[in-house]
Amino acid sequence: MDLLEAARLLRFSTDWERRFHEYDLLLTAGVHPDEAERIVRRVAADRQALQPKELAA
Repeated sequence: MDLLEAARLLRFSTDWERRFHEYDLLLTAGVHPDEAERIVRRVAADRQALQPKELAA
């Protein structure tokens, strides 16, 4: 993990804050709320799958 990735992970103190921020950005961009929720959930699942096992615990 590089310094930039570490900074991104520490930007929001909880997963909920990160998801809300992403959802809000999508709504601001004009994405339908249902589609925005689907995208945010998928991104969270992808992020979890890509996270190293040591950090996931």
